[in-house]
Amino acid sequence: TYEERHYPARKWVSTMSYSISYDDCTSDLFHKLFDYIDGGNDQGIKIAMTSPVTTFVQPGAGPNCESNFTMSFLVPEVHTAAPPAPTNPDVFIEERPDLASVFARQFGGFAFEDDYIREAAALAFDLTSSGEDGVNYDNWYIVNYNDPYAIVNRGMKSGS
Repeated sequence: TYEERHYPARKWVSTMSYSISYDDCTSDLFHKLFDYIDGGNDQGIKIAMTSPVTTFVQPGAGPNCESNFTMSFLVPEVHTAAPPAPTNPDVFIEERPDLASVFARQFGGFAFEDDYIREAAALAFDLTSSGEDGVNYDNWYIVNYNDPYAIVNRGMKSGS
């Protein structure tokens, strides 16, 4: 029901938002990042879209508290040494460390916030039932490998 993955250290272009709902902020986050790869950078160059697109979720303290959502596009290898600087002050380049042990659960279709929460809970249940130790359940990643316009054969991963 889940797999263990390894993500090497890489650079990402990111933007973040505090919101009560992922569904309410995702479009704005995506468009800020898309503007960056569409020439909204200090070199004015278009950058190839990459996958995956990740969203790091740091849940709020309570049911009606804002969570921190940080959406990121992978910086293509050709730009890793010196990524163009974003011109939008809400967009930034981040260097993520090596993530040696990431547990992921794959599911398909067009997903919304309730789907991600349900799948993250199922992943947490499966990990605890399997006796996995040292897992951080406080935060998680939503990781999407599909083109946003893909209609069929959509497979998504929810990571913890």
